[in-house]
Amino acid sequence: MKKLCLSGLAPRFGALALLVGASGLAATSGCAAQSSSGVGGDPSITSSTGMGGATSTTTSSSSSGGGMGGGTSSSSGMGGATSSSSGMGGGGGQGGAPFVPPTGTAEYPAETEQNGLKSSANPVQMGTKGFTGSLWPIGDVDVFKVEVAVSGSQLEASTGDGMGGCPVDASTYLRVFDDNGVLLADDKDAGPGSCSLLPSTTPLLHSLAAGTYYLQVENLLFDPLPFYVVDVKIAPPACGDGSIQLSGGEQCDDGATLAGDGCSPTCKLEGLYGTEVEANDTSATANSLAGLDGIFASIGTVTDQDYFSFAITAPGSAVTLTLDDGLGKCPGAFDSRMYLYDAAGVEITNDNDSGPDGCSAIAPAMYPAAASLGVGTYYVRVEESGTNAATPFYVLGLKVKAPVCGDGVLQVGEQCDDSNVMGGDGCSATCAFEGNFIPEVEPNDTQATASPMGTADGFLGAISPLGDLDYYSFDVVTPGSSVFVQVTDGLNGCPSGFDSRLTLFNPANALLSSVDDGGIAKCSLLSPATTPTAANMAPGKYRVRVEYNGNTAAVASYVVKIQVVSPICGDGVIQTGTEQCDDGNSTANDGCSATCQAEAPHEIEPNGTLPNATPQWSGFNTWIGAIYPAGDRDYYSFTLAAAGTVTLTTHAVNDAASCPGDTLLHLDNSTGMPLSTNDDAAMGTGVPPCSSLTTMLQPGTYYTWVQRYLDQVTIPAYQLDITVQ
Repeated sequence: MKKLCLSGLAPRFGALALLVGASGLAATSGCAAQSSSGVGGDPSITSSTGMGGATSTTTSSSSSGGGMGGGTSSSSGMGGATSSSSGMGGGGGQGGAPFVPPTGTAEYPAETEQNGLKSSANPVQMGTKGFTGSLWPIGDVDVFKVEVAVSGSQLEASTGDGMGGCPVDASTYLRVFDDNGVLLADDKDAGPGSCSLLPSTTPLLHSLAAGTYYLQVENLLFDPLPFYVVDVKIAPPACGDGSIQLSGGEQCDDGATLAGDGCSPTCKLEGLYGTEVEANDTSATANSLAGLDGIFASIGTVTDQDYFSFAITAPGSAVTLTLDDGLGKCPGAFDSRMYLYDAAGVEITNDNDSGPDGCSAIAPAMYPAAASLGVGTYYVRVEESGTNAATPFYVLGLKVKAPVCGDGVLQVGEQCDDSNVMGGDGCSATCAFEGNFIPEVEPNDTQATASPMGTADGFLGAISPLGDLDYYSFDVVTPGSSVFVQVTDGLNGCPSGFDSRLTLFNPANALLSSVDDGGIAKCSLLSPATTPTAANMAPGKYRVRVEYNGNTAAVASYVVKIQVVSPICGDGVIQTGTEQCDDGNSTANDGCSATCQAEAPHEIEPNGTLPNATPQWSGFNTWIGAIYPAGDRDYYSFTLAAAGTVTLTTHAVNDAASCPGDTLLHLDNSTGMPLSTNDDAAMGTGVPPCSSLTTMLQPGTYYTWVQRYLDQVTIPAYQLDITVQ
C-alpha cells in the first residue's frame, strides 16, 4: 500500500484528512509521488474539463496526477502535470456531480459557510427557529450563535430532518458553550434515531443568564452529512416553567400553573407566608411569624444568620419547624442548621439534617423538647451549616399545636397519646394509661426514699436530670411468690432512646440481681424465667431501681410495671419444697403432672448438685431433661448390683440419630470423684456433638451429670440413655 502524503492539508480537518487526501485535494511536494485526482468539472457544462492533480518533484517512474472527469456530455479530463523527473502524465478522470448545499426556509434559513468557528458563527435571527445546514466535506463543523436577552431564560436545541425524524447516515454531536467557551451541555443521540436533543430541563440550560451562547454541530460518522436541521428554542422566564425566578418575585415554580398543589398559578406559596426583612441577625431584630404558616428567606452571605420569633399562648403546646423549598424538597445544595431558643435565649434543641436532603427539621416526634412548651416567646435561628455557603432562598415552615388528646404528641397532663381517642388499646380516650399506674414521688433516689407501689400496677417515672436514680418498693406477702418487672413506654414499646437497667434488692437492702435488656428494644425485663432470684421469694418489702444504663442520658417519661405472682402449679416457676417441676400448665402425662410433680422418666428439679440428683426411674433406662437456664447442671444417679460395662449416651428425645445441643457428659463415683468425661461422641458410639462414654464399673452407686458445653446457651430438651452389659 502506498503511503499518503498529508502535510499540506488544512489543520481543521485533523485526522479526518486521511480520508480526503487522495481525492479532491492536491498532493504536496516533498513526498514520493502518488496518483492524485483533481476536482471534477461542472456537470451542467457539456464540455467542461476537470483539473488534474499536481505531482511531486520526486523522481518516480510513474508519477503523474490523474484529473477527475469533466461534465456529462463528451467531457474529458485533463491529465495531471508531471514532475521535473521523467514520468507519464495521468489520464483524465471520470465525470461526477459536485455537492450542492441544501436550500433553507423562512423559519430555518440555510447556513452560511464558512461557519466552523466562534468568530464566523451564524447568528439565530429574530423570527427564525434555527437553520438548515450540511456537514460537508468530511470534518465540517457548524457553529451557530444564540443571544439570550432575558436572564432566567431556557434554551432547547436539537438536530433532525425537520419532520420529526433523523437524516439517513446522521450521527450528530451537539454542544452548547457560553461566551467564554465553557461547555454547558452536550448530547449525541437523545433525539430521534442518532440525532441530538438538549431539552430545556438540562440543568445548565434551564435558567441562563443574559448573554451570548454558541451551538456546535458535528457528524460522528466518517461521512459527510448533506442535509440536517438544527432547531433552537429560547423561552423567557415564566411562571410554570419549573424554574424559580427570584428576581421576578416567584416563591415557587412546580412546572404547572394549577391551584391547590402548594404553588399558586402566580408562583406564590399557597398559605400565609411572609418575606424576610433584613437585618434579622439577632433575637432583638427577629422577624415575627405571628399569624403566618412560615416565611420566605435567604442566606445572603456565608456568615448570615436569620432570626425569627413566634409565641406560645396555650401551655403544653408543641411546635414543628421545617426548612425546605416550600414544596417538600431542599433548595439546591442548602446544608442548613436550625436552633430553637426560649424567651431567655437558652437553647432548647437544634437540628442539622433531619429534613429533606441537607435541610433541617425540628418536631416533637424526634425532639421531645419541642413539645409541652410553656407560654411565652420563642426564637428560631437559621444558618448554613458550617457558615461556608450562601443560598438564594429557603422556606421556614411553622406549625404550633395546642395540646389535645389524640394528636400523637405527649403533652403536659397526658400519660400517653397514641394518635387516637379509642379505649381498649392501652391509652384511654382521655390520654391516660389503661391500668393503675401512679406517678413517682421525688426525691426517690435512695432505697430509704423509694416510692411505694401499694395496690397499683406500677409507676410513671422520668430519668431527669442526668444521672437520676428512681427507687420503687413493693411487698411480697405469700412465701414462694415470684415478681415480674418490666420497663416500657406504657404502650408495648420502649421510650425512644431509653437504654434502661433494673436492679432488685431484698428486704435487707442486699442486691439480688441486675438486668440490662431482655425486654422491648433496649428496655429491661426481670422475670423468674431468666432471673432465679425473682422466684421463690420470701415475704417482705423489696425494692427495684430504674436508671439509664451507664447514667449517660435523661428520659422524659417511662412506665415500670411490677407484678407479684403468688405460687401456683402451672405458673412456670418451680416452688422449692413443694414442686418438682412446673411446665406452665396443669396438664398430666407431659413430664410434669397436674400437681407439679415430675413424671417418669423426666428429671426432678432442682438437681444441680450431687445430693439432689434425680435417681434412675423404676423400669426405665433413660432420663429426659433440659439445660435451662444457661449454666444449668443436671445430676442423675444409678446403682449397680453387679459389675458390668456401662454406656451413657445423650441425644434428642426419642431420636437417637439426632443431637439437640452440644453436651458435656460426666461420670463420678459415689463420693463425687470424677471417673470419666466425654464431649463429642466418637463415630459409632453416638451423634456428635452429643456425648457418649463406656466404662467397666464395679457394684455400687454412681453419678452422671450433663451440662451444655461452655455453659453459654440452653438445651430445650435432651435424652440420656444408660445400658449395662
